[in-house]
Amino acid sequence: MQLISIVLSASDMFSDCTKLMDYGFKNYSCKLIQQAGEYIGDVHVKQGVEDYFQVYTNEDIYYPLTDEEFGKIEKRVYLEKELDAPILEGQNTGYVDIWLGTNQIYSAALTAPDTIGENSYQYNVDKILERWLKANTG
Repeated sequence: MQLISIVLSASDMFSDCTKLMDYGFKNYSCKLIQQAGEYIGDVHVKQGVEDYFQVYTNEDIYYPLTDEEFGKIEKRVYLEKELDAPILEGQNTGYVDIWLGTNQIYSAALTAPDTIGENSYQYNVDKILERWLKANTG
């Protein structure tokens, strides 16, 4: 963890900065409040070649907190329940807001992990032809 101390118009700036830095390092530490790969939920796909996909967090989130503040962290998840196909890899599917009391301290996007095609007439014709060709070619 890195801290920056700024004091203005202090009679003993060095001493005041030292006290502020000591306080910060003594009382705060970078806490992992969200881990990458944490399962969030499922999003159903309307008219897709797959019925649903799972959504996971994309990144580790660290934040400087006291032990007391860490116990007050709240995560609020906003995730689409259903999306229309096609779904593109990286498409926004929702977000996670992280709150400390009444203050939002971070917001992280949730995205689709893969592309999911549309279950269209053309898709089904292509699948039938593909199976027929495999069965009829040695």
